[in-house]
Amino acid sequence: MKNTCQLFILLITIIFSSCKTPNILLTENLQKAAVPLEVKGRQGFRIHQVLTYGGFKTGRVKRGWVSAGNIQFVLNFQKAKEKFQFKQYTPDSTASAMVYAVGKFESTSFDFFRGRSNWKMDIGLNYQNTFAGTIIPDQSKDNSWEFIVYNPESSIADKGDCGFAKDKLGNEIKIIPVKQLEGQRNWINYTNFGFEFQYRNTAIAAVSVLNNGRVWIDPSIPSTLQMVVSSMSSAILLRSNLEQAAQNNSLNNPIDSPSKHGGPQHHR
Repeated sequence: MKNTCQLFILLITIIFSSCKTPNILLTENLQKAAVPLEVKGRQGFRIHQVLTYGGFKTGRVKRGWVSAGNIQFVLNFQKAKEKFQFKQYTPDSTASAMVYAVGKFESTSFDFFRGRSNWKMDIGLNYQNTFAGTIIPDQSKDNSWEFIVYNPESSIADKGDCGFAKDKLGNEIKIIPVKQLEGQRNWINYTNFGFEFQYRNTAIAAVSVLNNGRVWIDPSIPSTLQMVVSSMSSAILLRSNLEQAAQNNSLNNPIDSPSKHGGPQHHR
């Protein structure tokens, strides 16, 4: 009887271990600096949807524009097929921002980004498969951040960055697609399992789009930067289609035991 119970417990453990969501492969400094924050609120009904991870949280997500005053970003993307807005809060609400995000917008709306002389844009980008947004800090509304992610579901393997965010002062955060999972064999992947955010060539945050989602944010960075990367993380997690594409690809690529290959290798 004792052996039967032990076997049952072992089987249950194996089942739960096999269902565990793998981590995306992070750069070494971020892996050491930040802990994975489990996301709550991504799945289920979208009515009164709220995301939380660690001490970070959003207000209720509103699909479609409700009210946005005379914000240029909103005025340029009114006809987008996917649009939503939410309030983003850092732990203890030390910083907060209003976030507007859009996808599947018209070609004329793309001129909003092309018109920024300090933004390096590929004129051949497919606007229909581009995700973008603006982040308006409550503490400094005159210095908003605008971000853009092109081909958010997938991109050419090892292509480099797939987007960026910039404020009006010229500060820039690069958005890097993550195409590998911890313990995964060295497959050539095109699907983006998540994204890493780099500021001054250093990884400061990351977001995984698998299952419920996970977020990593370096707690040592200023609250203003925490607000920006958490705003982008929440927007990416709320965007449609990302989870399904990443999940389908992860199921097709086996995960090796770390002991077999001496542990995971970093992708940079």
